[in-house]
Amino acid sequence: MTEYIWTKDRMPEDCYRIRFEVFIREQRFSAETDERDFHCWHLLGIKDGRPFAAARIFSDDGRTWHIGRVAVLREYRGHGAGSALLH
Repeated sequence: MTEYIWTKDRMPEDCYRIRFEVFIREQRFSAETDERDFHCWHLLGIKDGRPFAAARIFSDDGRTWHIGRVAVLREYRGHGAGSALLH
C-alpha cells in the first residue's frame, strides 16, 4: 500500500533523511536545505510502511506554485514513483 502525507512549515524527519541520501550522499551536494524549507509544504511518499520519496511545494506570491527537491530512493526509481508522488 502506498500513502502520501502532506505537512506544512515543518519538514518531517523522513523527508530530510530521503533528501540527505539522494542529494548529499549520492549527488554530492554540499548544502541541501535552505530557509524555504521552513515555509513550504512537504510531501512524503510511504510504501508498505517505508518512506521512499519526498518533495516540497511553495509559492512566493500565492498564485504561482513551485515543485522542488523531489527525491526518490534509488531502489524505487524507474517505476514511476516520482510521478506518482507528484500526482
